[in-house]
Amino acid sequence: MTPAKTISVQPWMSEPGACAVLAALALESQRAALFVGGCVRDALLDRDVVDLDIATIHPPEEVIQRLNAVGIGYHTIGVDHGTVGAHAGGRTYEITTLRVDVETDGRHATVAYTDDWVLDASRRDFTLNALYADGEGNVFDPLGGMDDLKACRVRFIGDPHERIQEDTLRILRFFRFNAQLGNVEMDVDGLLACRSQAKMLQGLSGERVRDELRKLLLSARPARTFAVMVENKILPDALSGLNDVEALAALAQIEDRQATPDFVRRLSALFDGTSDMSLITTQLRVSKVEERRLLSLGKRSHDLCPDMSPNLQRQRLYRLGSEAWRDQVVLNWAKNTRDENENGAETWCALLGLPDVWPMPVFPVRGTDVMAAEVAQGSEIGRLLDAIEAWWIEGGFVANREACLVELARRAGC
Repeated sequence: MTPAKTISVQPWMSEPGACAVLAALALESQRAALFVGGCVRDALLDRDVVDLDIATIHPPEEVIQRLNAVGIGYHTIGVDHGTVGAHAGGRTYEITTLRVDVETDGRHATVAYTDDWVLDASRRDFTLNALYADGEGNVFDPLGGMDDLKACRVRFIGDPHERIQEDTLRILRFFRFNAQLGNVEMDVDGLLACRSQAKMLQGLSGERVRDELRKLLLSARPARTFAVMVENKILPDALSGLNDVEALAALAQIEDRQATPDFVRRLSALFDGTSDMSLITTQLRVSKVEERRLLSLGKRSHDLCPDMSPNLQRQRLYRLGSEAWRDQVVLNWAKNTRDENENGAETWCALLGLPDVWPMPVFPVRGTDVMAAEVAQGSEIGRLLDAIEAWWIEGGFVANREACLVELARRAGC
């Protein structure tokens, strides 16, 4: 291949670990290893590069031998699919042998190894991911990916239907990359192919769907892309309740100004309330922490807004805690932007910032105080303590420890 462009040597290209791995794979007679995919694409977009993938003509067995010869550690978790993970310089480099698909079922592929770079590029998903680069900054573009990248165009390689048949996840990847590139006009052939084969997503694991949705929703402008997905009925049936695109758009704008983009909040913003959120969390196999947040946001108080009295605001903040408070305020703000009587952004900002200006009070009575007073036993201790705390909260948190203990004695009949 002839370089299509030469860029400045990126810091990750010249890292000692990268140089060591490329040197271990090098041959004098021909090009034997190149960076490939996302790292090259993101470098051309001037974005941060996270994962470093390397393509090589060497079969996995030879990759292992060459790493062993120079003392580079590795793992072989993906070796059945042609991938060896090399550990060098505190980073992992996924080294995959050039390959072609022999047989696929939409989730797994049987591959054959090759030394043909164009054949390897032709089995990838999109042209913008079929880009290669060496350690000197020479970029190789066998399928026109650079033009598509410049145009922010996500285009399947070859027949979109065939690419999707090889790996169903490419449907979601098509939309995810469109969202990340801020695409206005999606490739028509790609969109039609995704729509016609969307039912295949039912066979994917929840983890794979979740991971793609996470990346899509955390993009800068996810709502426009998600609207196309909803319009074309792309999501599996179990996720059909995620369709409130207007709230997602509003939330993304709010988070741009006031908060860090958050997957759980954005997923919850999409929820239209017509289905069971627990079914969605099960389908996506989210973590237990994320599940608790999603279920809590699904049951949140919709009256949490700037119109609440200051005392009621503080009471709700105390009950919720700072993190849940911010979640609920931001989400209610996003959901209320469509109301004609919407409060101004300044009042919502003030509500969101309440934890920063109101020190959270500490309830001055503990269970040991109830036990020491010998006014209750067993579960009655907790019930009485909760009652005193509720009295303290409703009174505006002003009662001190002595006043709370007097109330405790009064309620206990002492």
